[in-house]
Amino acid sequence: VGAILGAKRLKAIAVRGTGEISLADPSEFEAVAVELHEAIRKAPFYRQLSRYGTPILVSIFSHLGALPSYDWQTGVFKEADKISGETLVSKYSVKSKACFGCPIHCSHFYLVREGEYAGTMGEGPEYEALGGFGSRCGVSNMPALLYINNLCNRLGLDVIQASSSIGLAMHLWQDKILGLEDTGGLSLEWGNHQAIIELLKQMASRKGFGEILADGALKAARKIARIKGLPEEKLEYYVIHTKGYAHSNVELRGSKGIALAYGVATRGGDHLRGHATQERYASLGLYKKPEDWVMVGVPLEIAKAWYERNALDPKSPTGKALLVIYNENLFAVADALGICKFATSWQNLPFGPEYMAKLVTAATGIKYDWRKILECGERIYNVEKALQVRYGCRRTHDYVPQRFFKEPLPEGPRKGEVLKREEYDRMLDEYYEARGWTKEGIPTREKLESLRLKEVSDDLERRGIL
Repeated sequence: VGAILGAKRLKAIAVRGTGEISLADPSEFEAVAVELHEAIRKAPFYRQLSRYGTPILVSIFSHLGALPSYDWQTGVFKEADKISGETLVSKYSVKSKACFGCPIHCSHFYLVREGEYAGTMGEGPEYEALGGFGSRCGVSNMPALLYINNLCNRLGLDVIQASSSIGLAMHLWQDKILGLEDTGGLSLEWGNHQAIIELLKQMASRKGFGEILADGALKAARKIARIKGLPEEKLEYYVIHTKGYAHSNVELRGSKGIALAYGVATRGGDHLRGHATQERYASLGLYKKPEDWVMVGVPLEIAKAWYERNALDPKSPTGKALLVIYNENLFAVADALGICKFATSWQNLPFGPEYMAKLVTAATGIKYDWRKILECGERIYNVEKALQVRYGCRRTHDYVPQRFFKEPLPEGPRKGEVLKREEYDRMLDEYYEARGWTKEGIPTREKLESLRLKEVSDDLERRGIL
């Protein structure tokens, strides 16, 4: 949708409904909703998420030595406390903000009261603004990050892709590939928040050096290589992307399930497709046995399978397909139902497939259970994958960046962690097999027809893919 809007030069479409929404069983729907609200408030991670929102991840990732810093050169940012959720809440948050009817209220209204950015006020920021422009670009000035968050919102720039482009430029500056003659006089030293602000304005207006960065990190690397007379593959190596989509600010070395999720995500390096957070929370000691996962919405049968395959150990390559596929199917259904993923087991909250089944049953009058819910997600994901392979995506596109295989983390609790190609290959084989796809990542006719998608398999056959 974003690509279509951009091609048509549209910023937004406003819609106002006038009809009524009827439910098959309003009383049951309300009862389940009330029960879910109460379950969310009792969940172990509720207090942290409701108080700090996603900025709490700065402290969690820093504790693990997995806070991507200086364009993924390390997982340690020594000034992480200055850009943490705790600092946001204690110094700048005015009050919490919730979406309609949500008990989590994970966002904030903030105000900068003094200093260079005094008067800056707005909503947020999410972790990706703090991590992307903070640790990734070496900025430890929280007021500057709040100003940058506002600026991106006003300019319509995605903080993940914009910070990826600027982080790349700063990395190339560090390695003396870029200089003042290339950047229009801007010094791109790590932490230079004034330069970041100027680049964002240039990117939005497609002027100056910002025009080179405006189409994303991968295209920027190729453009800079041509300008500097360097091989494109040399600068492409710097870019942390999958399928051309720059990764969100999440460290993959040392978290094999999360690495697989980013590699196979249908939108590219995206944390909202199948990001296996469960292995991270298990490594923090939050859950000890399968029954513990039930209170955060994971069906017991699925949780038992995770333990049987040792899937929750972030350093083990076994069982990762189970984790990733569960999240992919769950996320697909959440998107289809208009449910925020922050309320699901992805963020240690109980809005899982069982509650989804109860609400869909009450809303439609059609009986659903958790298996049927996840099958709906599986169907959605197979359609997405079929569309991908129709346009040429194959196994080679399901790998994470080379740097994660070649550059071990140099310091911190995860010092020495690096992905191994042979382990990743085994995880990918296991994932494809569990999905019912070929070793090239192509959905088979048998799988598609089992999901009542015969027309999709017929289309792939007509195109010579099956």
